[in-house]
Amino acid sequence: MKTTLTVILALWACLCSLYAQNNPIFHIGNYTVQSGETLSIQLTASHFDNIVSTQFSVHWNSAVVQLITAEGDALDGAIINGNTQAGNLALSWADLSTQGVSITDGTALVTMSFRAIGVVGDSTLVSFSNEPVAIEIGRNMGNGILQTIDATFNEGKIIINSCTAVANNATTENISCYNNNDGVINLNTNDADYTYEWSNGQNTATVSNLPQGNYSVTITDAVGCSSIQSFTLTQPMLLSAGVYTVNGGCGQPLGSAQINNLHGGTAPYTVTWSNNTEGNTTTNLPAGNYTYTVTDHHNCTFSGSFVIQIFPNLTLQGEATAIQCAGENNGSIEITLTGGAPPYEYNWSNGATIQDLHNLSIGAYTLVVYDSEGCATGSTFNIFSPTPLTIELETSPSPSGATGTAIATPIGGTTPYNVSWSTGDTGLMIENLAVGEYSVTVTDNNNCISTATFSIGTTPVTTIDNNINIKIFPNPCSELLFIDIPESLHFTTFQIYTVDQILVATVPARQRNVNIGHLPKAMYFITTDNKVFSKKIIKL
Repeated sequence: MKTTLTVILALWACLCSLYAQNNPIFHIGNYTVQSGETLSIQLTASHFDNIVSTQFSVHWNSAVVQLITAEGDALDGAIINGNTQAGNLALSWADLSTQGVSITDGTALVTMSFRAIGVVGDSTLVSFSNEPVAIEIGRNMGNGILQTIDATFNEGKIIINSCTAVANNATTENISCYNNNDGVINLNTNDADYTYEWSNGQNTATVSNLPQGNYSVTITDAVGCSSIQSFTLTQPMLLSAGVYTVNGGCGQPLGSAQINNLHGGTAPYTVTWSNNTEGNTTTNLPAGNYTYTVTDHHNCTFSGSFVIQIFPNLTLQGEATAIQCAGENNGSIEITLTGGAPPYEYNWSNGATIQDLHNLSIGAYTLVVYDSEGCATGSTFNIFSPTPLTIELETSPSPSGATGTAIATPIGGTTPYNVSWSTGDTGLMIENLAVGEYSVTVTDNNNCISTATFSIGTTPVTTIDNNINIKIFPNPCSELLFIDIPESLHFTTFQIYTVDQILVATVPARQRNVNIGHLPKAMYFITTDNKVFSKKIIKL
């Protein structure tokens, strides 16, 4: 069964606009270190959404700090090359699928370990540049569009001092829900002699109600020694979810729904439905409007709605109209559908994909119809054709005066018939005919027409059938006439005469067949040269 996927279009439009407005931010914090000590710093990324390629360079003063290691596994396949002597690092990465990669805000792309080799008072910026690798960021904008975008690069700083680092045991609480601004950084220091100078302007050991982002604090003790700490607060992606609905139909009286395309938030999730059920799936739904709510681990919520429809069973009826006249292609099939879920898909055995068929030749036609829910029904229809309309004529001669007669017998077609003669008479029989050429036309109930010509002579042609073993077939005939005779009969030829005794063909007895396709449509007689056999034949 086909299904309907309910998608929250407004949500996706919102997400698309977010992608357009929030370009990536790459950040390096501020740090202090004693000369000779080692220091680990992180290069983090935010708004890294649907990114297909990233490359940039990082520089520092190699006379102040010396690179020990540079590692990162957030981007699969990333190439990170550090140059200790030159004081630079190059990062290059590409998503070969071009689908785009998204990572959580605040994720460290590179962790760099330095040894402080300068003296007290030295400092160096850790900044981004185009050498040795030029800055370039690529994003999948949707619909197969790949585009180079701008990004924000926040440089950092390393300061060498002689103070022992101010002790603290900082903890962080990241933002619970998208855009909630409830992040917390707690330095966990209780020394009243410490002063705090945060990058956002606050001056307490604990800062709260923070949005996602990068923060730094300078902690100074009573003797003037200071320490710089850097923090990154992250937030989950916007919580969203769609539903995959199955409407009732195809003999199923109830529908169902299942959570689909669940994104963002923080696992685990719970789902509640307006029919007082819980879980990712709800079943046995009658027709109606429903809502659902997804709640994540931090009580962030997303709600949506959907509709369940119950469709009556799909049924098919059709009326086949036969061909009017033999040999024509004017049959038709008219289809009526009831029930199901439109639109419908038509699949005919002759390859047609429309509802009704016209201009059909004789034969069987099978139709299978699918509705939008995937329910199917089908039937086979036969297009028939009447047999060819022909005329069998019987005539009598006119030895004197106008005494000839003719009788027309219509064969095939569709009754009733209308018979008209070249004399202007109508009806199956015409009398008082003089010697001459005549014609008769039969029109059946479908306006199919057949015409035959004949002659009225002065002397009758006698039909003799002394030997029933002689077979003439097919009769009536349009072209090749076959003659089957026993070997015991001996004669030289067959002759074919018109009804007024005009010889039109002579056939050797051994030939056993004759092509009469060139003869006009009429009644003829075939006889043997010894006159022991004579039979009437009809030329179509």
